[in-house]
Amino acid sequence: MLGNGMCFIEECARPFDLGSVQDVQQFHSSEASDQPFRVRTSSGDWFLELFDAQSVGSEDVRFIASYAAKLSTRGLTPALRSCPDGYPLARVTLEGQTYHVLCRPWIRGEARGPDGWSQQYLRQVGEFLAEMHSATSGWRPDLSRAAFDFSMSAEKAVERVESWDLVPPEQVAFLHGVAARISEELAELDAADQTVIHGDPWHGNLLLCDGHLKAIDLRTCGFGPCVGDIAVWFYWAMISFGPGGWRQPFDAVLSAYESKTALHDCEKSVVRHLACLRHLWFLVAEVEATMNAAPEDREAINFYVQDHVSAIRTIDCLEVLDP
Repeated sequence: MLGNGMCFIEECARPFDLGSVQDVQQFHSSEASDQPFRVRTSSGDWFLELFDAQSVGSEDVRFIASYAAKLSTRGLTPALRSCPDGYPLARVTLEGQTYHVLCRPWIRGEARGPDGWSQQYLRQVGEFLAEMHSATSGWRPDLSRAAFDFSMSAEKAVERVESWDLVPPEQVAFLHGVAARISEELAELDAADQTVIHGDPWHGNLLLCDGHLKAIDLRTCGFGPCVGDIAVWFYWAMISFGPGGWRQPFDAVLSAYESKTALHDCEKSVVRHLACLRHLWFLVAEVEATMNAAPEDREAINFYVQDHVSAIRTIDCLEVLDP
């Protein structure tokens, strides 16, 4: 129970007590049910990352928790509160709603936006991604879960786009062609090179804390190719700097990564296809969320479609990435 002076977080076996609650601060103002909380208690400040028990299966949460523990032992994510069974996983009841939680100390960190992407910072990002992948290399947890961008195939995404009957046929045909190329390129990747990756290590999920990067928001983690995390930085370099400016920041990250871990040519060549897959993923998510919105808000649907289709066309025309 959170509130009424005490904060009890129940794990499967037995509860543990964080101490007397002095202040609770909720983050974000969206209607999402899995909002994080900062809890100030007599034993310190704790950050609770909530996962809706109904929308996220218990097996998924245990996977996320085991990944969090793996990174925590390397200092790559903020230290987590230990639980009786060894997982940093617990349950909390908040205003009658039950959540799974990851519990870690509150930290102060900076999420550095594109305006602050110095060469030193980008080099730090590349080396950090390599270190995260090194931490999970060879690790095969009993549970199975696909990373964020790989939880839906390109073909399935386009099928959902086509089912809306909102996108012009010529654009649907173009997206089907892109989906076929994505699948063909991904098939070239060696399954043995896949590991548990973060899934969404964009600059908002990598905090600078006392000069060191820490990964947060681990709910996107799962099995996937290491280049999937690197492709996230190409995606954001394209969004931030466009087709004329993406190469310098992305190459800085890629070069720093390869100073620690070399990538195969087939991994480099798939980067742009993974960026297209991410645009397809967000296209589906944004449009389907808007379909349930008020009628006046549904005008945004056409914007989402044109924005993502235009970005995919631009990326699809680029030459194969090769530093």
